[in-house]
Amino acid sequence: EAACRRAGELLEQLRPWRRGDRRVLYGDAGSGVGMFAAAAAKVFGCHYLFGVEAQQSALRGHAACWDGGGYDGAEFGQVEHMFEWFDDPDTTRALCRLARLDIFQYSPRCSPFSKRSGKAWRQRKRQDEVRRAFYEMDRGLEYVRRARPFTIIIENVMELTTWGAGKAWSAFGRLLESLGAYEWEIYWGKSPRVSRTRLIVIGAWRGE
Repeated sequence: EAACRRAGELLEQLRPWRRGDRRVLYGDAGSGVGMFAAAAAKVFGCHYLFGVEAQQSALRGHAACWDGGGYDGAEFGQVEHMFEWFDDPDTTRALCRLARLDIFQYSPRCSPFSKRSGKAWRQRKRQDEVRRAFYEMDRGLEYVRRARPFTIIIENVMELTTWGAGKAWSAFGRLLESLGAYEWEIYWGKSPRVSRTRLIVIGAWRGE
């Protein structure tokens, strides 16, 4: 909720609005069942424009949570559009044809960086998975480069900041720079319904 509230504060600076005048346009990718969406709805109410997931099973689970008019008490109604992952250029083009988002929340795959993967992955496999994760992140963020949502919330594990003696964090920083005129804030906190501390990065569009 704190991350969504901060995104709302930044949004007010970028695009002044008063509660009741209109509903904030919200979309997300990789969010599972849309827990950030539930927090955003609780904080200021939104129109849930789209959700994007990597697999059909995740799409079905996500849509089912919102089909009845909300998740965890969130008064959102249904998700208007559901799409498969960003690796498909047609999906990215379809998303860009929708209205410009006020808030876009993105949760890239975190398992390559997480301590919870433990010794199950040998070092070579982990390195390959990290490269794959950054490729997926870059493809996912292509939507941001093209559509320029007013505010962005990116959520991942804390280990992203330390993996490979800081190499992953440097690569992540370069990805953020590639998005253009965003101003970034970094937080550490608990994501909704997740007990461990998470990395939360919030960006506000400062371009024309």
